[in-house]
Amino acid sequence: MNVVDSGQQVQPCRRQECSEDSLWRGLCAAHWSRWQRGLDALELPDDDVPPPPAQVWWPPERQALPLSSRVLPGS
Repeated sequence: MNVVDSGQQVQPCRRQECSEDSLWRGLCAAHWSRWQRGLDALELPDDDVPPPPAQVWWPPERQALPLSSRVLPGS
């Protein structure tokens, strides 16, 4: 899964002849939507490159203290 942050270059969609920026798994928004709806396979024979490996995102753990008792950094 591609996650784009400020330190990465946005890659073009990996579908052949698509110049849109990739959003997730190397696909642009339109092609990703088609894959999610089951209209296209994740990997098609005419793709420019294979799909990136799957990754799992884990949300940050919640702090046990209530928000009102937390100390702001630098205070």
